[in-house]
Amino acid sequence: MALFCCQTLNGFTLDCSPNLSGVSRIWYACKGEVTEADFTLDPITGTITAITATAAAKFKLMEFKRNTASFEWAATNDPEGRPLFWTDTLTVILYRMQPALRLEVMALAFSDLWVIVEDKNGFFHLMGYDFAVKASVTGASGTTTDDNTNAYTITFVDEQRQIPYFVSDEAMEEILNPTVQP
Repeated sequence: MALFCCQTLNGFTLDCSPNLSGVSRIWYACKGEVTEADFTLDPITGTITAITATAAAKFKLMEFKRNTASFEWAATNDPEGRPLFWTDTLTVILYRMQPALRLEVMALAFSDLWVIVEDKNGFFHLMGYDFAVKASVTGASGTTTDDNTNAYTITFVDEQRQIPYFVSDEAMEEILNPTVQP
């Protein structure tokens, strides 16, 4: 939502609880299997309040080692100051290159995706609402004793018209405890 001269910002109370940085968990699904119609968006709060059970069953959990993922977004304007877009970037390092993981990361690189990110404060963020999330994959295997990296680095990127929408705990319940099997 763009702010105009006649609008004012509402004040807010500072949250004094601990603030943790980083990513806890990630779920992803193909855009061809889940559509925008599978989400219920509250446009006032910018929160996804429901996800259909059928769509929720399509989301897969991506497991990764602690402190090996980051999530950020940045605002971008064109030179004329026209619509503001947000570029969202999620980077994940998956250690131990192996055949099954290789196949999965290759499939991700060729897919249009939805991604849900849980941050370490327990909030869920949806990537891909306006435009599909694209994944790029790089691999590295260290060649020296000081560099024991053997991992794939996946970078998920999308552009949206707003900061990524939050996903409510109630909406996530269907993903965390599915009532429909994939």
